[in-house]
Parts: sequence; structure tokens; C-alpha cells
Amino acid sequence: MANRREGSRQWRVRFASALLVALATLNACEQVRPPGEGPSGAVSSKPEWLKASDVVVLKVKPSFDDNTEAVLSIRNKGKQPLSVMDLKGRAFLTHGGDRPVPIHGFSLGVAKPIVVAPGEAVETSLLFQGGSGVGSGVRLFDIDFDMPAAAASE
Repeated sequence: MANRREGSRQWRVRFASALLVALATLNACEQVRPPGEGPSGAVSSKPEWLKASDVVVLKVKPSFDDNTEAVLSIRNKGKQPLSVMDLKGRAFLTHGGDRPVPIHGFSLGVAKPIVVAPGEAVETSLLFQGGSGVGSGVRLFDIDFDMPAAAASE
């Protein structure tokens, strides 16, 4: 009987040790989460880089293989460099009443971050899967950025 209790105690000690290691690992991962994610791991509705920038859709045009390219201007209003990334599943081309077109997996902002220096603006292109070169704007993190009327008539 004493042998059984000792075995049970050893199992509980090993389990508690493993649990502590797992919790420490989880805590470390939580502290280095990607930008744009809140403390719970849920994606915020408006990430820090979007709060510190002005985004303008300059034009939408056809690209290779029936894909669509949206040219954006991103101006950094902050005092820190911006890194625009993690757009997969969070950036869509909008056009009329049709369902939004998702961003391509190898587009900038997905495959490679877009970096904007403090006080600077960059003109960058996002590539979307399909859309046939037609679009009225871009949706980033559930916020719509429509193309200005002057740019749409060009």
C-alpha cells in the first residue's frame, strides 16, 4: 500500500513539474506575440500600426493570372517605425456587392513585412487572389479604405 502511495506521489510531482514548464513556456510565448494581437491572443480590431498611420488606396489594377493589384499609400504619423504584416485573412479587395477577394499568400504584408519609417510615407502594392482587376477599395482588419473618386475615374 505504501508503495502505491509513493508511486502516486511521484506521478503527481512529475505532472506538476511538467505543468510548470508548460505554463512558463506559454507565458514566454504570450510576451512575444506578434504585433496587432491583444493579450488574449485575439486580433485587435485596429492594430497599432493602423492607428499610427494614414492609409489611402491610390489605384486598383489588373495583375498577372487574373489577380488584382491595389496600390496603397501608407503614411507613418508616429515616432516609431511601422511594420505592416500578418495581413493573411485580414486584408481583402472590395468591389461592389460581391464578396471580398482575399490577399495573396505571397503579397507584401504576408510574405514580407512592409516597413514605414517615422514621418515617412511609402507607396506599396498588395496582390489579391482574383478580382479580375476590378475593385473599389481595400478592407484591412475590418476597416474599409475606399479609392478616392478622382483615382477611380482615371
